[in-house]
Amino acid sequence: MKKSLYLLPALAVALVGCSGPIPDANTQAETASTDKKTALGRSMDMAKNIDTDNNISQINQTLGMIKNDNEGKAPATIEEAKTACKGIPASMWIDSVTSKPLQYNPQTGTVSR
Repeated sequence: MKKSLYLLPALAVALVGCSGPIPDANTQAETASTDKKTALGRSMDMAKNIDTDNNISQINQTLGMIKNDNEGKAPATIEEAKTACKGIPASMWIDSVTSKPLQYNPQTGTVSR
């Protein structure tokens, strides 16, 4: 019992030293909300990247078929490429992330970011 009484002040000091200000519920909710926005923003950016990658793949497949039908010759300009790719809407020629037009390489007949 005497040992317990001697340890009581040490325990009290330790407990007081460990405690700090207790965050209120609103602060915790705001932090969680910010984390969700960050996660949501990241997932939306990933979706835009995937969307652009899919568009590039579809355009390049179409351009490859056009080259095969044209004795291996690719359209000379991006405007000719867009005209030749009749079924591809104009929105697919824009990078979803940067909102800039895709780049066209007439030597290879392909588009890229």
